[in-house]
Amino acid sequence: MNLQGRNKVSADFSMASMTDIIFLLLLFFLLSATVITSNAIEIVLPKAGSQTTKKQVVSVTATTDGRYYIDKEQVNYSDIEPRLQEIAAQSDNTTVLIRGENTIELQKVTDLFEIARRNGLTPILGVQPPKK
Repeated sequence: MNLQGRNKVSADFSMASMTDIIFLLLLFFLLSATVITSNAIEIVLPKAGSQTTKKQVVSVTATTDGRYYIDKEQVNYSDIEPRLQEIAAQSDNTTVLIRGENTIELQKVTDLFEIARRNGLTPILGVQPPKK
């Protein structure tokens, strides 16, 4: 009686399927590596021996309904320039953070910049950080 099986299992290893898998993995890693970008450059800053001067920061906020605030205190538009003149007289190293709602007219923000510059202050615009 002959009991040998007709179907023999081949023990050969096909390199074609292995190269396909390696190629797909390589392609995946190359594509995913190009999507990842760095938003900042990492550097080591030098140390300084002198003292840093502390700047005074005053915030001026304009809302869409026409209200103005200087450091959370509501003021009229006509009172902004005299108040900034007082602040400039007290300290010569003052920064004015100008914040406006996202739907406010650009001219209102530009006027606040001009008032701050005219009085010898350094205006900067306050914006939201980018979403990640």
